[in-house]
Amino acid sequence: MYPSARFEIKNNGGFSLLYGFQSRFFNHWFIDFALGIYQKEISKDSYLDYRSGISGINNFVLGTQARIGIALGDWKRSRTSPLCDVMICDELIQDQLKIEMPNIAIGFKQQTFNPGLAYEIKLANSPFSIQANAALFYRKDGMSGAGLTFLSTGAGLELRYYYLQKLMIRLGRAGGNLSGLYTGIKGSYDITTLKRRDDLLRYPIISTARDFNTALSLGYQQRLFRRIYIDGSVFYNKTSPTAEKFTVFPFPLGYRTFGISRGFISSKMSIGFTF
Repeated sequence: MYPSARFEIKNNGGFSLLYGFQSRFFNHWFIDFALGIYQKEISKDSYLDYRSGISGINNFVLGTQARIGIALGDWKRSRTSPLCDVMICDELIQDQLKIEMPNIAIGFKQQTFNPGLAYEIKLANSPFSIQANAALFYRKDGMSGAGLTFLSTGAGLELRYYYLQKLMIRLGRAGGNLSGLYTGIKGSYDITTLKRRDDLLRYPIISTARDFNTALSLGYQQRLFRRIYIDGSVFYNKTSPTAEKFTVFPFPLGYRTFGISRGFISSKMSIGFTF
């Protein structure tokens, strides 16, 4: 029987040594990116961390941190914000390669690697664009006498419509630059592999699941400082039944299909570099 979800694990603060950059824009916003050594929050994935025995020096990782948020303070405010010094205003952008700031953490008991890549191109001079994206999520946990490796790869295609683009161009507040409010429809295909090694088994147990998802999206994308972008969106997702294959290496145990087609709402906030 698995332990209860209530582990009574508390965050008591920690120590970090970081190197990075922070930039303020407008009067109340900031963006911060750093690389360094810090203590991982144990409660983030409490069950896995509980099983891994991550504590003390074992929860130190070498990794990245990215934040965007609101800043409050006592400073001299600018009456007229240099809007076009921060945001792409009148430039016409036909396509862009977007590299998401990766989530990387390398530690004694855990390694995580989560990069993302997307390429977006306008359809002629219309407010429509097509975006192709690929993502990878890798996580490895060291347990007491066991091991857990999680690998997920996926690719998708999204059709976007920047529905206020023509209005903003007429008002002189923006250009055809792949920025602004958008709605879209997307499809993605994901392959997830979970490998677990246990003391009682000679061979690892491997399960591989394949999913096809469709979604409707509503979001906002903005270019900042020429080479930085933010992209926040809300999705209504529709998943297909999952096909899963089990293997006790090297012997296949068979296939199964589980789950039903269902809808759910999710959200995502991306920060990265664009070229």
